[in-house]
Amino acid sequence: MEWLTYLLEVSACIALFYAFYYLFLQKLTFFSLNRIYLLSTLLVSFVVPALNLQIEESKVTKPSELYSQTARVDVGQGIPELKVTKANAQQMKEQNVHLNWEEVIFGLYIIGSLVALIVFLLHILYLLKHIRGANTRFGRLRVIYKPEGFTNCSFFNYVFVSHRDIEDHEVNILLHHERVHALKYHSVDKLLMIFCKVVLWFNPLVYLFDKSLEQVHEYEADKEAALNIGNASYAQLLLNMAVKKNSLSLAHSFVKNPLKERIKMLFISQSKNMKKLIYLTCAPLSAILLWSFSVSYVYKEPIQETTVLALPKEVMAPKIDTTKYRQKVKKSPQLLQSQKKYAEWRKIDESKKRLQSAFLYEVNKVRFADGSITGVKHYTPYDKELEVTANGYKFLVKVSSQQVDVKELNDFKKGDRVRLRFVHEVKSGAKSYTIADWVAISKEIKEYGVKNKEMFKFFYEKITNEKLMYSTRGSVIVNKGQEIVSLNGNATLQNQHFFIKADTIKLQNKAALAYGKNVGFYLPKDGTIIQSPYVKFDLKEGTYELLEAYDKF
Repeated sequence: MEWLTYLLEVSACIALFYAFYYLFLQKLTFFSLNRIYLLSTLLVSFVVPALNLQIEESKVTKPSELYSQTARVDVGQGIPELKVTKANAQQMKEQNVHLNWEEVIFGLYIIGSLVALIVFLLHILYLLKHIRGANTRFGRLRVIYKPEGFTNCSFFNYVFVSHRDIEDHEVNILLHHERVHALKYHSVDKLLMIFCKVVLWFNPLVYLFDKSLEQVHEYEADKEAALNIGNASYAQLLLNMAVKKNSLSLAHSFVKNPLKERIKMLFISQSKNMKKLIYLTCAPLSAILLWSFSVSYVYKEPIQETTVLALPKEVMAPKIDTTKYRQKVKKSPQLLQSQKKYAEWRKIDESKKRLQSAFLYEVNKVRFADGSITGVKHYTPYDKELEVTANGYKFLVKVSSQQVDVKELNDFKKGDRVRLRFVHEVKSGAKSYTIADWVAISKEIKEYGVKNKEMFKFFYEKITNEKLMYSTRGSVIVNKGQEIVSLNGNATLQNQHFFIKADTIKLQNKAALAYGKNVGFYLPKDGTIIQSPYVKFDLKEGTYELLEAYDKF
């Protein structure tokens, strides 16, 4: 969720800059400098996380083993035992749907932004409705007299005044105050803050930032307006009008901000000019944020070009399944105890005697029996029954075309030694079982041979310990978390599924995805060579997608 990461980084910048203002600057009387600080740091907060500054480092390395992706199940926190039958296998497949929290969070964010935007637009429409009634000028100001609603406030050069509450000489002072707002374009600052609140509506610091900026606006206007009548008289006027205030959040109100702080600032001594040096300390803050959010490294790696051996197609594409698998297990205290007892039992000489039980259990609760095929029956071209005899017991294995392509069992003949793996056996006699939910049948005990596609996936998983090798004659750009790696200039990428050559390759390490520009790639499994302007590769699954364009190069 790059958008959310960006907004959180913006929020972090705003938090740091506002904390500095609150602790060191808000009590200084350099109002214009405070305004400049608040506006500039707000803009910097949005710009810094969007920058991507690169630092080059010369580095000579060998082709790196960059990525090792393993489909891993923690034995200590493994997958619980699955009780699967034919009836619920399809149901489990249909239930494999999860809620996309990224879309939910993005939807909530958009709703919040739309609400904030709608409120802002309603305020604008409300202002425009009354602006049409402007009928008096005071210098560059246009005065709208209205008896109720939002009064004694301004928006750009429009001032809304109520004659009902104040005298003519007080109106004159108010207009001088609002003229300062108009001359210094304080309403532009207000619009900028509205934009920030639409984008960062969830961040309470943005509202504190807005309040501080508006307070600085009032300090600036108070300072200018009080020159005409004196600080004491001006303070008394503020107090008189405080009980009559009525304003709109988008407009500058004459008495909206806390009066105590405004009156206090009228009588406070001017800050010493030496204190202006405090503003220079925000430069290190900006540098820290720039280094934290915007800097990445570019490594120059002059490495040897990788070559591809032209192997015969039949060598590159063996017909046997060479994929490695492992059991899906849940490591419980009971399992650990049973493993310990089994290890002790193996040390006893008696354990060398042949076991007389019908079958044994793997750790994932799959049963297995080692024996011989004593019978093969064909009911239809799509159904078959194997009879396997092991340890004096007979196992009748029902095989259907829904479970496997029956032709795969043509190599299994009467008399072959096999290992049968299964679950949910049904006892059909004193020493016989009927097996409908078989898992795998193999001629080698360490292999899985023919697999039941409906059952096998619930008890075993692929071991994909792929070594991904890369090389380039150009630059290698690695982001801070090493999640995205860009190979630029005659780049190559190779694993067990692909050999890729491209002008540029962008690798998403965590997701095991790669994107290539001007690509030529070779598929070892069948010897195919393909060329395309843009290609997306799934390095884990061994699949690819030809793209018309990709906008992130």
